[in-house]
Amino acid sequence: AIVQRKEISDQLLSSLFWVNMLVGIIAMALLWLIAPLAADFYIEPRMVSIIRVLSLNFLLSGSSVLHQSLLERELAFSRLTRVEVGASIFGSLVVIVAALFHAGVWSLVYQSLGIMVFTAVSLWVVSPWRPRIILDWDEVKSVSNFSLNLVGFNVLNYCARNLDYVLIGKLLGATALGYYTYAYRIMLYPLQNISAVVGRVMFPVY
Repeated sequence: AIVQRKEISDQLLSSLFWVNMLVGIIAMALLWLIAPLAADFYIEPRMVSIIRVLSLNFLLSGSSVLHQSLLERELAFSRLTRVEVGASIFGSLVVIVAALFHAGVWSLVYQSLGIMVFTAVSLWVVSPWRPRIILDWDEVKSVSNFSLNLVGFNVLNYCARNLDYVLIGKLLGATALGYYTYAYRIMLYPLQNISAVVGRVMFPVY
């Protein structure tokens, strides 16, 4: 909505920032609560602590997604690229070091958190905008139709595209799911990298 809207006020930006933070907290709390159910579903007790730690990603994302949107709106892709490349390098270092210290599956958890922490901090550094203590629901409502429709589509699309992971993980186990996931990523890699770059640039341009 920030990219799409022609005119934005600081009041709208600050309101959306706090809404994003609230959504991040709610999503984190929901994951925290359903973690035992997921562990029971897969008969894997370690999933409780893994899911609860990974739920921090929602809070971190909520704190920085608006800064990212502002940079995309301004077509500041050089700054965004530095942030994303830096986050990838940092995440790679974290996962390698963790694996060398025999952290096992937690290596991937630390990598995910490392990337998100680096991204959130870096976006705050490279973006000059800072939120104010404002929450104007009328401003939020003015973009709610566009935002909620997009959120609804993305959630439904995500669930539809990842249901196969749920079934394979449940019926065939983690090893088979790992092979399947990486094979699927390799197949989609060219398409995703082309469409993601084009779409990300063309949306703010238009």
